[in-house]
Amino acid sequence: MYIIVVNPGILSQAGVPFPAALTATVIVSFLGSCAMGLYARNPVLVVPGMGMNALFAFVMVHAGKMPWQTALSCVFWAGVIFFAVSLSSTRASSWSMRFPPICGTWCRAASGCSSA
Repeated sequence: MYIIVVNPGILSQAGVPFPAALTATVIVSFLGSCAMGLYARNPVLVVPGMGMNALFAFVMVHAGKMPWQTALSCVFWAGVIFFAVSLSSTRASSWSMRFPPICGTWCRAASGCSSA
């Protein structure tokens, strides 16, 4: 559960108040883990990933000179769009499904997801 401390540490480097980031990390981890256990019946601990944190803090805020509030809203809307696409039937016929498998591996590696 190192993410409970590391996530707020990274976010605080971007300007997010540490106590707020810590509280949000704990709440999201708790709710995600409960949903995974109760709804999916798969008792796996769900916590925020490190890839999006690094993108947010170091690329969008530090390198891009974007206020952390604006960067956080971009991440939020990206999540909303991803969720909407995952619910629709267009995901099977999307442009990303036509790329060779190596591109998928690189995209997952770039976003911080595992390639397995």
